[in-house]
Amino acid sequence: KIQSYVVKFVQGRDFALDIGCGTSSLASDLSYTGFKKVIGLDISSNAISAMKERYSSNPEITWIVGDCMAIKSEKKFDAIFDKGTMDSLLCSGDQRKAKKELSEISTILKPGGCFFLISDGFPKIRTHLFKDPALKFTLIHTKKYELDLGNSQTGFFYMYVLQKG
Repeated sequence: KIQSYVVKFVQGRDFALDIGCGTSSLASDLSYTGFKKVIGLDISSNAISAMKERYSSNPEITWIVGDCMAIKSEKKFDAIFDKGTMDSLLCSGDQRKAKKELSEISTILKPGGCFFLISDGFPKIRTHLFKDPALKFTLIHTKKYELDLGNSQTGFFYMYVLQKG
């Protein structure tokens, strides 16, 4: 559902990171969107083992066990994706972990690169996290998606697109 929206921001970009990839197909989807190299990062070694096996035939993806609050990378990324990881960090009610993740993302994102946060957090409770000038982020777009949850129930999630200055 998000792929057609993301494409307009990432055309001509080569190197993407999926933070907190878990067992989602997002990293694989990104590799088919045109990224030449995608890294899936998750703190769970079980999730990474499963993904290595599931996508062993896709040489564009590298799977790494790692912590989103302590990312070790000498390379800079063109695009970074977080689909629910920040939401998990914020469940404790302590914003310091989310701010640490954002700091790490800012460090490894190329100037002009985009950070895509996919979150169930309403703009009123998420956008203040991006305002720290040290992050050098500009919120360039917010998009709301509606989900059919069945039984006449609807849910929502948001995609926040930030660009590093």
